[in-house]
Amino acid sequence: MKKGMTLIETSLYLALFGMAFLMIVQFGLSMREYQKLALVRTEIQKSLVILNQEFLNSVSMSDSIDNISEFNTESGDLILNESSGNVTYRVENFRLVKQDSTSQIYLTPADMVISQFIFTDIRSDDGDILGIQINITLSYAKNNNVSESLSSTYAVYQ
Repeated sequence: MKKGMTLIETSLYLALFGMAFLMIVQFGLSMREYQKLALVRTEIQKSLVILNQEFLNSVSMSDSIDNISEFNTESGDLILNESSGNVTYRVENFRLVKQDSTSQIYLTPADMVISQFIFTDIRSDDGDILGIQINITLSYAKNNNVSESLSSTYAVYQ
């Protein structure tokens, strides 16, 4: 009686091993891609938290919101009146920019794009601007399928 493996048995075992190996490699690559997307989504959420805090601080420290701000438009200008001068927020090259009398600062990283920046004024019965509602959608520049939105309301304290 022979105690060896035939060519057919060897080929079958190699094919099964190859299929199992390919499935493991495919699973590893898929998990790596999901992990990368999760990290990108986390970075977008961190940026939105920072933007939320920036707007909260700026609006609460401002004296008023300028009437020449472009409300209810995609990528409009938000102008806040402060004792030290005006502060303007706008979208430039798909990035959010804060400009005051001395400097211009990009508030979003270069690898993220602003796909929506809409703010709506909240007015009193007298027509005074009491606050604003801001809607921002931030996307990853290399993959527009990864995006997060922020909708928040800020009050001007006078």
